[in-house]
Amino acid sequence: MPKLRTGWALGLVSVLFAPAAHAGPATVQTVDGDSRATIRRIVERGGRLEIDLGDRQIPASDVGSIRWPNRGRSAPDFGTPHLFLRNGDEIRGQITGGDVDSITVHHPAAGALQLPLDRVAAVAYPHDAAELRRFREQLLPHDPERDQVVLRTWVRREGALESIGPDGVSGEWDGLGQARFSPETALGVRLAPLGPVSNRTDARTARVELVDGSILTGRLLGLDNGQLRLQLWATQQTATLPLETISAVWFPGGRFRYLSDMEPAEVEQRSQVISVSFPYRRDGCVTGGPLRLGGKRYRKGLGMHAYTRLRYPLAQRFETLRAVIGLDDTARQARTVVGTVVFQVLADGKPLLGEHGLLLSTEDPPREIALDVRGVRDLELIADFGPSGDSLARAAWADALL
Repeated sequence: MPKLRTGWALGLVSVLFAPAAHAGPATVQTVDGDSRATIRRIVERGGRLEIDLGDRQIPASDVGSIRWPNRGRSAPDFGTPHLFLRNGDEIRGQITGGDVDSITVHHPAAGALQLPLDRVAAVAYPHDAAELRRFREQLLPHDPERDQVVLRTWVRREGALESIGPDGVSGEWDGLGQARFSPETALGVRLAPLGPVSNRTDARTARVELVDGSILTGRLLGLDNGQLRLQLWATQQTATLPLETISAVWFPGGRFRYLSDMEPAEVEQRSQVISVSFPYRRDGCVTGGPLRLGGKRYRKGLGMHAYTRLRYPLAQRFETLRAVIGLDDTARQARTVVGTVVFQVLADGKPLLGEHGLLLSTEDPPREIALDVRGVRDLELIADFGPSGDSLARAAWADALL
């Protein structure tokens, strides 16, 4: 049956930002190390973006991220739709309309956004944090072959989505025919891909995290007078974001490269005993949730279950590999056994974390590593079995970047 998507209707209550936290200086991650500074402006000079720190100006290409650590997240509004895009963006806002090709969402900071449906991976109407977490972990990691409506009882119905809104989710569903589920019974929908999506990254690409948890990626046009202007990749619209609504900005197209933004040339995974497969995850734990180490959440990084090996061709372009490594907090919290992982980094086959790697357990604190990779052609990251074998062997390479 052909896929139908029509009549996108009004969503639920809009997101309200909490009062802006004290701005304070930001932590600026540069190739020379982290520093604290006040961001005055980001402007274009000579065809490149420069960040004005008052006492000095630095190219945006030399910056990995800018973070305002004093800006905590606002309390999530679980009456508001959560939209997940195929490029990893997230938008929390009110659905105000749409048509067969797009859906219109109003975000309190970014304004009205018209999202092409081929960019949308899922829409959720969570009632609480537990529902949202389970939606992320069980539904987001893998694309379905057909649209799915997910009920609050966690029964899934496949079919062709026709409409979604405050009055319910309508479609043609297997075994039911034409049916509508109210927001009280439907947790959300998971959309099947309509085709490949090309995500561009260049020297002016910025990935912006807002205090409400939304993430927007696009071409950074500048920052001045307390407002950041971003041309969104997903919509080609320009969003003007008040600086006090922003908690972090990443620059994935400069001298820094997060490994989770790179495609490995080779992936090897196997298990010892367990039959459950845990594919490696970009920017998340292998179980499907966010990366957490030592109680801290990391937006960027790799989640790997032993045994996993990822090979990246570097072509002698990079100088240093940096990461915070350890066993993910989900393994620490299990407390059934002491989980272990042997972390290994190979540079053209040469071990960089000791001849036999670095053995870490759920009882060890996270470790920061900074390894020299100058002249390296091939880099391999390995999460190998430790004494615990498969049990809780959940490795995290947080903020892993070159």
